This record gives sequence, C-alpha cells and structure tokens, in this order.
Amino acid sequence: MALQSQLFRGEPKLEAAANIDSAHITRGARGQHVEKIQTSLNILDLAGLNVDGSYGNATATAVLNYKTKRKIINQAYQRTADNIVGKMTMVKLDEEMRAHETKPAGRIEFIPISPRANREKVYPKVKFQLMDSKALAPVRTAHVLPIESITIKQGQTAEIEVKNGNGYKLRIFSHRFDSRPTALLIEPGSKTPVTECDISSNSVIIKIRGMLWGTAELGALQYAETWDPYLEVRETLVVNVQDWHDDVDYDPTKPHHHEPVSEPDEWNKVCEEAARDSKLGFTLKTMAKNKVSPRTVAEAASLGLLGKRMATFHYNYYLRGTGGVVNEDENLKEWIEGDAHARKVIARQISFERRGSESPVKSKFHFNQSFYGDDDAKSSFGGIPNFEVLADFVMGTVEIWFEDIYEWHPTYSQYTKPVCDITVERDTNFLHAALVQMKTRGAKSFQMRGRAKFPMKIFAGL
Repeated sequence: MALQSQLFRGEPKLEAAANIDSAHITRGARGQHVEKIQTSLNILDLAGLNVDGSYGNATATAVLNYKTKRKIINQAYQRTADNIVGKMTMVKLDEEMRAHETKPAGRIEFIPISPRANREKVYPKVKFQLMDSKALAPVRTAHVLPIESITIKQGQTAEIEVKNGNGYKLRIFSHRFDSRPTALLIEPGSKTPVTECDISSNSVIIKIRGMLWGTAELGALQYAETWDPYLEVRETLVVNVQDWHDDVDYDPTKPHHHEPVSEPDEWNKVCEEAARDSKLGFTLKTMAKNKVSPRTVAEAASLGLLGKRMATFHYNYYLRGTGGVVNEDENLKEWIEGDAHARKVIARQISFERRGSESPVKSKFHFNQSFYGDDDAKSSFGGIPNFEVLADFVMGTVEIWFEDIYEWHPTYSQYTKPVCDITVERDTNFLHAALVQMKTRGAKSFQMRGRAKFPMKIFAGL
C-alpha cells in the first residue's frame, strides 16, 4: 500500500515501514525519514521535538505517547504500545497527515469588533525550525502560551465577527466554582442569552454579554477528525468582565512567572535533583527517580485533591490555561463562614490593631498557611500575602478582601529565571516543578480576587 500524504509519500524507508514488518523504524535510526516522522508528531500531537533526523529518547517517547493515545497495539503479541514505527503506526500517521493536509484553508477566527482585542504576547505558541533538509517544521516552544482577550463591563455587550464558522458550535465557559455564568452568548436575530449556539454560515456577528465579574472563555468546538472523535476546542477568546468593586483597593501579590525548562534533557536533571531532595514525599520521590513526565505528576497530584471541591476547581482552572481573574467572592464567603480557626486568627488580628474603642479598624497581614482550619481552602489559596480586613464596630460587620496569584514555585537549581524569593524547603517541590512544566501544555497562572462582608458576631472575641 502506497502512502498518500504529501509529507510521507515517495519516501522509500517510510513506504517500506508501512508495508514490511522487517522495515520498521526504531531508536537509533537517522535520516530524512526520521525528520518526517518528527515533523508529523509535532503537527499531530504537539510533541515539541527538535527535528534533527535522529531517533533518540525524545522521539521514542513521542512515538510511544502517540501510539498509547490511539491504542496502536498488535493484539497478537502485545498488551501495551511500544516506541517503534511499524506498519500500523505508519499507516495511522499517514492517514492523519493526509487529513491535516486536506483541511479547508479557512480556519475559524474570532475578530472582536467592539471592544477591540488585547493580545498578551508573552511567548510564541509555535516557532518554526529549519530541518536538515531545509524544510520548515513547527515546533512547540517550552514557554507560556499567548492569549487574546476582550474586556467588558457587567451588562455590556461585545460584538464578535466569526469567520469561517460554518459547522462549529460556540460555547461560553464561565469556569466558576458555583457554575453561575460570567458571560453569555446572544445569537444573531435573538435577544435571549444562551451558553452555546450553532453557526451555520461562514461569516456572522455574535454578541457576548457580561453577566458577573470574572473571566470567561468563548470556545469554538468541532468534532475531531483524527483518532478518537470527540468535541474539541479549536479556537478561543478570553472574555474579562470587569470587577464592579470600584471602591476596593486590592493589593495583588507580585507574580513570579516561573519559566519551564526544556524537555526531556533539563527535565531529567530536575528529576535527578528531586530524587536527592530529603524533604520530598515518598510518592513524588519515586516518580522523580523514574523520571516520569510532568503530566504524570500532575495527574497523580489531582488524586490527592479528591473530596476537596474548591481546590480541585482551582487546580483544573490552572491546567486549562484560561488565565485572567477568578471571582472568589462566594468561595471566600463559604470558606470564612465554615472555618472557625480562620475567624479566630482574624479576630485576634483586629483586636491587636484596635486602639481603645476606635472604629473602623483596618488591617492588612500575611494569612499564613498555618492559620487555616479548612484544608480545602488551604489547598485552594495557600498563603495570602496581602489579606485585608475592615472591622466596623458601629455597624457590626467585618469585611474581607484579597487578590493573590495562583502559581507554582519550584526551588530546584534549573529554575533560575526569574529569581524567586520563595525558597522554602517542602515535600511538594517536585510537584511545583511539574506544574510549571505544564505551562508548555497550556497551563497558565491566574489572579484570585474576592471580597465578602460578614456579621461581626461570628468572630469570637470581637
């Protein structure tokens, strides 16, 4: 059987691999045919390989990942996938490359009309690398992905032109813990806000209305054309709905923006250093010794959050990579009302700051992780450097607000940029490193911002 894709057809070693058992391609192979395999893995699986024509460890791992996802296993003698490009693998790569090459040229686009979009150009999502054969191949960078966004107010409506949208489904993802919508869609010819709608023409103007302050995401979904049909997001636009708390002076934490290191080489060095870390917990140390991938570490850590609904929400929000600001008003209220230990700490701080019978009393302090009585909230927010409180003894209320960044702080020597003042030894440092690496897979730090008012009587001692 002859290969059909433009990338593969006519390449003798690949044609042979697709038809002859003894011609399969394994670790140690070199040449233009390996370049083409690497190129296809970068395109189809975002493998991030250097296209150097050398079938080394990184290429073997990418092949294994590709085959595992697609369940490419010879049932006659295998139970799990291997890292060899044989007949089944070559045929599947060719099939998917041909589907990729024959896609319609027009990709769906979101073009904000009003207001205009802001583009946060932190790092490029994909760069192009010159192969030995002088062809350009896309290579995923090991850096933070860029993001395009619009900002509107509550009640305000934005207009977005959707180009090449025929056949897509649009959906608003509000990503709120309480499931209330941050923003909603308004279909052409309709006045009713909805969470999703179908597009049946190649050029249409849709509207987005801001509902609650915080960050939402407009996504274009379509059935995948590859190995496992499912609805996948093809294009996104972040929608920031402005905070209406104009009278609150938030004091956000300074971000560190930790950068991931290259994989697999630098990541393997991180694993080696972590394996020598005396503070590291047993499970993480075992994974470090086995040099597992950052994704494996992240997935294992998610199991430790079972039963912690709020912490799981924050963890998944980070991995999704929406960024922006999460509205923590309801989360803050639920936490403080249910955490007697935290309330005692806050009451003590207010009493310490108060002079005589003065009112109101304002305090800003570092809410340490040891101050929590609620483990779910502790895993959600961690230490909050600028925790602000206003106690009004006349009105009998306590108001609390904060803005903090959700990010991870690895302390291993490979993470030298930027310099970080958080150097504490802890049993989760390897997890911090793995979650910084997840930025290469779309994860993104975000702001947590919340404000809530409580009756003073729930704070014992005031």
